[in-house]
Amino acid sequence: MGFADFGGPGQPIAGFYGADADLLGDFYLPLLERARRYDRASGYFTSWGIAVAAQGLARFLPGGGAVRLVVGAQLDSEDVAAIETPADLDEALVDQLSGNGSLDPDLGDLIAQRRREILAWLVAEGRCHIKVGLRRGSDGKPIPALDDPNYFHHKLGVFDDGGGRLIAFSGSGNETWSGWVGNSESFSVVASWWGDAWWAAQGAEVVDQIERMWQGDAGGGWMTVDLPEAVRDKLVKYAPGKMPPPREPAEKPEKPKVLPVVKTDPTVVEGRLADVIDRLRTQVGSGIRTAGVEPMPHQVSILHRAIDRWPRGHLYADEVGLGKTIEVGLTVREAVVRGLAARVLLLVPAAVIGQWQEELAEKLALWVPSWDGPTVGWRWPDYTTTDPSDGDPWIASHPVTLISSHLARMRRNREQLLASGPWDIVAVDEAHHARRRGGKPDGEPNLLLSLLHDMFARESWRTLLLATATPM
Repeated sequence: MGFADFGGPGQPIAGFYGADADLLGDFYLPLLERARRYDRASGYFTSWGIAVAAQGLARFLPGGGAVRLVVGAQLDSEDVAAIETPADLDEALVDQLSGNGSLDPDLGDLIAQRRREILAWLVAEGRCHIKVGLRRGSDGKPIPALDDPNYFHHKLGVFDDGGGRLIAFSGSGNETWSGWVGNSESFSVVASWWGDAWWAAQGAEVVDQIERMWQGDAGGGWMTVDLPEAVRDKLVKYAPGKMPPPREPAEKPEKPKVLPVVKTDPTVVEGRLADVIDRLRTQVGSGIRTAGVEPMPHQVSILHRAIDRWPRGHLYADEVGLGKTIEVGLTVREAVVRGLAARVLLLVPAAVIGQWQEELAEKLALWVPSWDGPTVGWRWPDYTTTDPSDGDPWIASHPVTLISSHLARMRRNREQLLASGPWDIVAVDEAHHARRRGGKPDGEPNLLLSLLHDMFARESWRTLLLATATPM
């Protein structure tokens, strides 16, 4: 397919994307699925970048696409471990990724669900090469990341369609979920056919800089090292998959606080707890008072409206940044604390499961496991895992269950999910993904909308909560 049918700026690729742009839908995915090579220099990279790009990779990979990454030295330890372990992919999936078999409509969902295994397979097959950017010491050798407060922080990229057409971009975003979806980012774009002078001034410079990085010269006293060598020589440092930025050198660690120990009569404590529990179950706002966040006024108003009309369903459609995760989480917490719900299913896109889990734990005092497949089982907010007793997430006994909507909508899982109801609450994030094909009222429902139709017919929920920041 390539970029042969693309025209000048805005047809359809713009020369600049700002804070209001859909970076994923309008830029990244359309280019990735048409490209044959993707070169990227990024301060931070995690396998969540694969999850967020899954629908584009579903065409890029079977078409023979290859990736070269030059990244900063702060990496997710589980990503590195996956790369060093032989990928355990079934033959049918390997055939699809290799372009040797018919494509499963669920291929994009499979890529998102098995992001680390896909990454490992790509590296093993020589279709994804990764180098790490590090400072060069006076002896010409790389300085380990733990010994250097400075950081490789470039954000450059080039899409190559294999037919002589290139698209280069540079800006603020990393090759992570947050970089493409979560953060407020911006970048400039130029295509090789938009004019020789323009391309020479911007695009060719990006191509040349990434190529020099790939050859080992990152400029200004910096160098690049192959990832296996960097891991072997303990040059990288590890962080959770969310990739928090490194601590500033001048920032001093907080001193531990010493709290006095007060001994109390156990019978007094039990009586007070019983009184508190009784009040929690009978007073509106109990969920707020026991959460770890002070909600904004509009979030309190939305919570009261949802509980006053219980079990009526609601659509949470605030603009980006107004806290839909908090609104849905507060509603769930209030319902659980007050005994209105004992079994809750949260269906969330694979790329944002980590964000949901963190928000629920830190701000809403809800310790919720996420299902990470039968190999890993349940993954908890502190990154520990629990092996499933039966390998079936749909019949779990956890009060609140967090599962990828990509996994739920797969045809192979549908009957198990439908048989697992009823749930007191089913909440669906990014609900605009449930739509009819072509945007037509009589269009065929896609997999997610079809699943919700079937769940409605089976009376799979008492209350349905939908969240979206995209106009429906």
